[in-house]
Amino acid sequence: MSPCLRVSTCCAVSVSLCVSLCVSVSLCLCVSLCLCVSQICGDPLTQLDVDNDVSVSPRLHLLRCLRLGRPLWDAVTVSPVLAATGNTEVVSVVSEDRTLLAFSPCGRRVCPPLVLTASPAALTSNAWLTMAITTTACVSVWDLKSGRVIVDNRSMAPIMHGGESLAAGGCTLTPEGRPVVSLSNGRTYCYSSSLHCWTLICDRHDVLPLC
Repeated sequence: MSPCLRVSTCCAVSVSLCVSLCVSVSLCLCVSLCLCVSQICGDPLTQLDVDNDVSVSPRLHLLRCLRLGRPLWDAVTVSPVLAATGNTEVVSVVSEDRTLLAFSPCGRRVCPPLVLTASPAALTSNAWLTMAITTTACVSVWDLKSGRVIVDNRSMAPIMHGGESLAAGGCTLTPEGRPVVSLSNGRTYCYSSSLHCWTLICDRHDVLPLC
């Protein structure tokens, strides 16, 4: 049985944080949510805003990209946005219906909506690469430029056998598309596609390196 991923930070009704980090949203999210993601990674002048429930009937949600306070583009979704990440190459969001939408810097869809296997717990990106971690502790990485999967819904169960949770800001993505996750037990793992397993790259509590 896959573990249920617990994220150590929750998203309040109003959130402001760098879009290059994951936006973690509790599953018991309020009906109305406004995400003010303050900065596109690599472009401090560009801002991504998410305003859920801009319309009640029909229920619509607004994604807006701003530069120096002026709109560059906007998009409307039919499901509330729960997570967002972005950089100068691509902006990705995941909605409550578990679909991942990806946009170019000018607001063009770069791929069809991708359907996750569960709700998002974390979302991050590196250039054209986007990584999603679900609440069922599965990791996927896509190269949105070439339209191919790099890591296909791999379980984190082998590294989360003791009830660990994902540390705050504990998900990153290397330029080669390798997922790196840090857990609450002080261990950091990297998934190797060539070895088809998680590799331990750091353990803060391991005394052997000190000997």
